[in-house]
Amino acid sequence: MRTRNIRQWGAGIAGGLVAVLALAGCAGDDLGGGTTGGGDTDADCSAFEQYGSFDGDQVTMSSTISDQEADQLEESWADFVACTGITIEHNGTNEFESQIFVQVEGGNAPDLAIFPQPGLMQRMHGDGHLVPAGDDVVATANENLAALWPDRR
Repeated sequence: MRTRNIRQWGAGIAGGLVAVLALAGCAGDDLGGGTTGGGDTDADCSAFEQYGSFDGDQVTMSSTISDQEADQLEESWADFVACTGITIEHNGTNEFESQIFVQVEGGNAPDLAIFPQPGLMQRMHGDGHLVPAGDDVVATANENLAALWPDRR
């Protein structure tokens, strides 16, 4: 019974992470993160055509991911950025846990956040600061992830 509860808890948290945990509010202060912008690419953009073109649009993302891991994270979305024209400003900081609350409560939340711990995300959810994943995100998760991940019980 305990294993089932842990799996359900984990599945709910993972489902939230799949949605990339969009936060309410607008982006603002530059806390020193890196930026990945659109540009020329040798990438096959056919996989990204469904998203459209957003030249000049920007998305802010906060996380605890920094240094070499941040470089690798930014490389992971390089083709998406190049093909869609969306600029992703990633702020990886060791102060994420305290800064995210300051930003959200100050009306300066990032567009996206990668939470390092489920309790922190649960607190944000309890305070009404998380935006539910859209139907298209849920459909994609259901289609592409193991059955355990999108479980929202």
